[in-house]
Amino acid sequence: MNKCLSAIITALVLTSTVCPGARAGAMDVLFNEGLHSDDGTVQDRAISLFKDLVVPKHLPYLRKLLRDKDERLVVLAIEYLVKFNDRSVLPRLIKMAEDVNATITNRSKAIWAIGEFGASQYIDKLMDVLELAVKTNKRLLARTTISTLAKLNAKQALPKFLELYDNQFKRKDYQTYLEPAILSLGGAQYLPNIQKNNVSGQYSGLTLQAMAEFNRPMAIEEYFKHDEVMLWKDDVGAFSSFVSVSCDLSCLRLLQKKDKEVGGLNLDFAKETAKLVANLGKPGLGRFIYKYLTSDEPDVKKAVADALASLGGNKNIRRLASAFLAEKNMNVKVYFAEALAKGDQAEALSIFARALRSGDDLVRKGALTALEKARTPVAVRAILDSLSARNPRVRIAAAEALGRRGDTGVSKTLLSALSRERHEGVQAAIIKSLGTLRYKPALKTILRYIGRRSPKALRITALEAASEIGGRAIYKPVSFIVTRKKFRKDCDIADLKAAAYRALGASGRPGAFRILKDVIESYPAFSWELPPRVRAAAIEGLGRLGNRKGVDVLLKLNGKLKEKDREILGDAIVRAMAMLGGRKADRFVLDAADRVTFNLNAYKAMSRTVRFKERAAQGLIRYFLQTDLTNAQNVERFIMSFLKGYISGNGKQVPGNETKRRKSRRRRRRHR
Repeated sequence: MNKCLSAIITALVLTSTVCPGARAGAMDVLFNEGLHSDDGTVQDRAISLFKDLVVPKHLPYLRKLLRDKDERLVVLAIEYLVKFNDRSVLPRLIKMAEDVNATITNRSKAIWAIGEFGASQYIDKLMDVLELAVKTNKRLLARTTISTLAKLNAKQALPKFLELYDNQFKRKDYQTYLEPAILSLGGAQYLPNIQKNNVSGQYSGLTLQAMAEFNRPMAIEEYFKHDEVMLWKDDVGAFSSFVSVSCDLSCLRLLQKKDKEVGGLNLDFAKETAKLVANLGKPGLGRFIYKYLTSDEPDVKKAVADALASLGGNKNIRRLASAFLAEKNMNVKVYFAEALAKGDQAEALSIFARALRSGDDLVRKGALTALEKARTPVAVRAILDSLSARNPRVRIAAAEALGRRGDTGVSKTLLSALSRERHEGVQAAIIKSLGTLRYKPALKTILRYIGRRSPKALRITALEAASEIGGRAIYKPVSFIVTRKKFRKDCDIADLKAAAYRALGASGRPGAFRILKDVIESYPAFSWELPPRVRAAAIEGLGRLGNRKGVDVLLKLNGKLKEKDREILGDAIVRAMAMLGGRKADRFVLDAADRVTFNLNAYKAMSRTVRFKERAAQGLIRYFLQTDLTNAQNVERFIMSFLKGYISGNGKQVPGNETKRRKSRRRRRRHR
């Protein structure tokens, strides 16, 4: 009975990788096991992951969260429902706002959302909510309702606002919300009353914003009246809005004057001045912020770089380019380069081209970063020209940059540069980039570098590039090397052996199967000649070869593995099985994922094949929720990139070779 039940479960699991209706869904795992976990740490991770992954197609999950008992989850749902403009939840939101048994936080968030949706049909109901909130001293609820009514332009709320303001203006928590609401609904005639009640004369950012909408000079004057000029520190968004409404040359001059009074190069003054200059949009105003390029604060430099790049103009670009060349902090240098590249200024690109020939690694790296991101013919030409520079470091950096760009249009030029290059490091960089670009016409040339006359490092690079490109031409030269007795007995070329066996797998030739099978079946003998990483490469090559006979070879090897070799060779077997496919291989991969709790390597192998992507996503979500990733940035980066592509993406997956084989089998059956 148990065996029968086990077989049924295994069959269901296997079919779930093909039939979408039979699978639980990766988002269900996150929703049920993460967001609703009793463990606070797991729930925190689930919320952060949910925020990164949720997209409009997940609206059903958000609507379900809206009815949750957990306050944090309700707030999260409301925020994203507003972001995705799902107006179907408005009836539910107004019910939540009126529900006296709901938490104040949830009710306030619901009212905020009603304002964001612009649902003016609920103004009367919101007036009742405000009345009750004031009577019961629910300050957070009252403040949110006041702001929402003002946003909905509820003129009928103005008498109530004035009444509240006259009775409770000394209470700061109401005053800072009532002032901008009154101004936005009634206009300038109520300003004297507000000025009379505002004894300190220090207004909130929201009030200044409302004042600026009808009397900009007065708002600017009030803003600069006091030494404690940073009034927006409690409401950054409000101050930014104030700046966008009231920015003009007089405001800029006042800010500069205040800057001199406090001693210059103040972090906040510098950043806000840069924002104002950018908003004004006049290239000539760049002179007001040049001095901030010498600041010790990276944030100030970034703000100024953005402002100068957005203003444009030759003088601003030259100033920014000079700062880029002189900068010693690599992070800031890269930021300067990115800011310059945004404008695609010909002058900036010519500066980068000259910087590529610099002997300073920092200058060159910053220039390459900018040129890589600038998708213009001028930028590509500048990097290509650097392939003929005298300094070999420059040529290496240029070749690597061309590979990272992923632009196959430069492949022919790279191949031409390889034919005339004599420096080993540059040759390796060009070969690696050609492999990354998978340029098939380069395969014949690359294979010339795998012979004994080439240095070992260059041979390895050439074999790895050949593996990336793939093709039947790989088999003959590589098999000639690996079948020689001296090659097999040489213990000092383990990395070269590994690269050669991976390359054999990329050849797709039947003869490669026999060679790789012999290497794998030699276990555990010859362990001193073939360390685990070499055998792992042979196993990976067998998987890439795609010959289903390899499944039995790997199953036999798995049964003989010693415990000390299981970590490296066991993971390699799982990866190879995932590539080979078939019923036996699929069952093996699924068992490997379940046998060891959170087997990351099994999940990685599963994520690379169409058959297992859903199962891999579920496993990786559980891994992310339950495992401490504090010191594993690469692991976390892999998990996030895969999950974003699979869960948050459009769901379309590129079929692998196994899918093509299935289609061909179906065609043959039809013909029969």
